[in-house]
Amino acid sequence: MQSWQFKQIRSRFVEKIPVCNTCLFRNICGAPCPAELHSLGNMYKKAVFCEFYKEIIAYAFKLIAEGKEKYCFRENGLENLVYEYSLRR
Repeated sequence: MQSWQFKQIRSRFVEKIPVCNTCLFRNICGAPCPAELHSLGNMYKKAVFCEFYKEIIAYAFKLIAEGKEKYCFRENGLENLVYEYSLRR
């Protein structure tokens, strides 16, 4: 955990990525998989599947807003869900 490589990976966060630092989804997406991007030559680029991640996140929020969150989880997945916040009364 003290290696240069590990420290390099741990120093990568979404606010250091120019395209991601102002993205609305940055705190959900987190600019995944630095290894994937490092293999392409620069781990400070946006994710290869960025647009796909945005669509999935937007769709999940749409389902939640419509009260259809059960469609965001596997079968029986809601049984293990603990709500921290509730916008509904």
